[in-house]
Amino acid sequence: MATENFKPSLKIVLENESGFVDNADHQKCSNLGITKQEYEDHMNKVITKDKVKAFTENDVASVYKMYWELMKCNELPKGMDLCVFDFAVYREPKIAQRELQYVLGAKRDTWIGPITIGLLENMVAEKGISATIDTYQDHRKAWIDKLTSATESEKTAFKARVDTITAAAKGMV
Repeated sequence: MATENFKPSLKIVLENESGFVDNADHQKCSNLGITKQEYEDHMNKVITKDKVKAFTENDVASVYKMYWELMKCNELPKGMDLCVFDFAVYREPKIAQRELQYVLGAKRDTWIGPITIGLLENMVAEKGISATIDTYQDHRKAWIDKLTSATESEKTAFKARVDTITAAAKGMV
């Protein structure tokens, strides 16, 4: 299992996140993929837009660690941990959990527990880690294709991110 893979995975995810983005609503300005509101909620303190603009990897690491832990990435096979983590960051944890369970044929209860982890371990044992990563990431791309709120160019960019994460995940195993 991937007990020590958070830092390398975070580095890869951050390479795929945008820099500072200032939406008209200052609560939604973001940097390194973390919104002002998300950071404030996590840290339980109010910050300025300038603080968001100055975010470093160290500033946002604890927010991302929350995603990592929620997704039980330390219990997932190396490579799959990155894929599941990235999907949770990119969209939201419940969607990433539900879609992992869909791929595994598990009850879609949006909770990664012993049954989901066991089914994932079985898939890896049957197909191998590389094919398991492909199966999950191909499903992510199919899921992106169904997004009605995204333009075709956004879908293309989203799928390029999935391809980048897939290659990085396979490079970890």
